[in-house]
Amino acid sequence: MQTESSTNYRYRQIRAYKDRINTLQSALQELVDDMTDPEKIEHYQSVVDAKVKKFRPFKKTSKFRGVSWYKPQDLWRSRLYVDGEEIVDYHETEFEAARAYDEKVKEHYPDRPHYKNFLDPDEKQEDVKKPKRLTVPDKRKIIGKHLSTREIKAIHPMGIAYFNKKHCEIAIRYIEKKEGITIG
Repeated sequence: MQTESSTNYRYRQIRAYKDRINTLQSALQELVDDMTDPEKIEHYQSVVDAKVKKFRPFKKTSKFRGVSWYKPQDLWRSRLYVDGEEIVDYHETEFEAARAYDEKVKEHYPDRPHYKNFLDPDEKQEDVKKPKRLTVPDKRKIIGKHLSTREIKAIHPMGIAYFNKKHCEIAIRYIEKKEGITIG
């Protein structure tokens, strides 16, 4: 059984839809009328041409690392973050922006050639491989070799089997500080 208020609500909803339909029909009729006027057709064509000229793909705009399309200036932007600060350059072509990004990486991160888009002539692909990250089981093995049972239980009372990523990071920092070594 419907109440009077729900019936009124549905009536108002239907009325709103009919109003929207009438508005769209009138806008469509105006557009059809404009298409018969040659000056309007020329105007619409110029608007469409301008939009097509400025069109760039969205989402990931570049196939290169650190490069993106910057629409307000209609230029390609190369961007690198160093110690929380952003270094930005603008370029005419995507390729120029990628090269500029590589130069910035070479300057600020010489120990990380895998960050670059292009290899230098003297570099080989095997030399540039990304360093392997240690998994939690690998970290547990390293921790087990360097720490005593008492030290492990101080980090987690249930033992090394219960170490998650956070516990492993704590233990590795402790080992690095204690023994003066660097672990991945």
